[in-house]
Amino acid sequence: MGIRSLTKRLMQRGRRDGGLNQRRRCDGVASVELALILPFFLTLIFVMVEASVAFYDKAILTHASREAARLGVLGRTTAMPLGDIENYAISVSQSRLLSLSGASKNPSALATTGTSAISGSPVLTVTVTYPYEGLLLGPLLSALSRSITLSATTVMHYE
Repeated sequence: MGIRSLTKRLMQRGRRDGGLNQRRRCDGVASVELALILPFFLTLIFVMVEASVAFYDKAILTHASREAARLGVLGRTTAMPLGDIENYAISVSQSRLLSLSGASKNPSALATTGTSAISGSPVLTVTVTYPYEGLLLGPLLSALSRSITLSATTVMHYE
């Protein structure tokens, strides 16, 4: 074996090991990148879940106010008591609102009668409100800002 062949062998061995070491170094970079990006992605997912639950609860309140107003204005010979309309709105919303943080679901309802400013006919107004406390990030949100109150109002003409 000559010097040339020995040098050639050492250079080839160095290339092989150098490529392997380079690959190992890149594996560590991927782990660090994941550790840096993962908290942002998890926060984004939790915020999307919280927003989805808030929109769902808002839809439930809208549904409850519409159902209670519809119950109050349907063709009856005597008007339904406002307290019964409010209790119906509360029962409809309580059974469907989402809450996993152990918070109590306490929506409130207000039913009023009046006359329409446009047509002058009698109307029933039902408003349902709910203090939203969040699902997963609820305690964190309440510590950072004031509580969020969701509400829905429905106005229907008496038939």
